[in-house]
Amino acid sequence: MPLVDLFSEPERFKALLKDSAKLLENQVANKKGLAGMAIKTSFGVVKQMKPGFIEEVLTHLLPKFLEKLEPFYAHFQKEEWENFATFLRSKTEEVANALLSVTDQRAAQTELTSLKKTYEKLRPAAQRHVQDAIPALAELLDKYIKTDHKG
Repeated sequence: MPLVDLFSEPERFKALLKDSAKLLENQVANKKGLAGMAIKTSFGVVKQMKPGFIEEVLTHLLPKFLEKLEPFYAHFQKEEWENFATFLRSKTEEVANALLSVTDQRAAQTELTSLKKTYEKLRPAAQRHVQDAIPALAELLDKYIKTDHKG
């Protein structure tokens, strides 16, 4: 079964959405140093100014992220790996690039020059942050995959 199909049921997608928002919150909370402080502050401001914005963005991006993860899942299914989490952790750079290609495309399509320039400046750091999040993302997805195979 394709990865996207595992989350086609609305209740299952809502659960993934909730877990993904929690994962994002944890990733932000664990950032250290000056960069971490800036990320935490920005994240807090966004949440305060527009409650529900994170969930709204994730609702739109998750299906695209799942599509980008599909080739990894298909590759995983053909090979002898202990679980999907282990497989994804072995490919953090490739997985991060695949996920960021979604936001790269959105940034490329925007007509707001300032937004485009800001994204281009932040993109190298985003690569590192997404790679740092791959182990937690891998465990999250693996939880759903294992649940699907049981039922």
